[in-house]
Amino acid sequence: MAASPTQIDQAVGGYNNDATWHLAFQLMTKWVEEGIAPPPDTVVSITPGKIVFPPTAHERKGIQPTVSNLTVSGTLKVNTPVYFNGVAESPIANIAKYEWDFDSNNSYDYAVTSLSSNCGVGPLTLAKAVKIPATHVYTAPGTYWATVRVTDDTVNPPGFISGIQNLGHVVVIVVP
Repeated sequence: MAASPTQIDQAVGGYNNDATWHLAFQLMTKWVEEGIAPPPDTVVSITPGKIVFPPTAHERKGIQPTVSNLTVSGTLKVNTPVYFNGVAESPIANIAKYEWDFDSNNSYDYAVTSLSSNCGVGPLTLAKAVKIPATHVYTAPGTYWATVRVTDDTVNPPGFISGIQNLGHVVVIVVP
């Protein structure tokens, strides 16, 4: 049975179903490696070696939150504040939490929820789309792969992480 583009996009967008994931990756492999074009109504753009999903949750037609418009500003020097921002959006729920890993170590340094914040901004107001600002000071020069993880407030079955998550990444090059 062939999957529709919407089913494929939803599979990639967050359903926890091994068979669906398997089908989605099989189809993406055909698109990328074999040059077999996706159906005309798909929401992804395909070029050899690259699959690009639309930036907003509405355009993706899936259920997973999106992270878009990630920016880094500031002097990007050691011991100087670096400012991060972006937009998180959920097509089916409210964004309930965002977390930043600034040091590329898989440990989230800062978290913002509707109840608290430990990264210099106030608590999050639950909404379908929210800004995700943070500030960080790097103490050593280097190239960092800063990651933001967003979580919506979807109620999941027992035994699963509460909410549906997605990640966004931005490269930060800090000079002496």
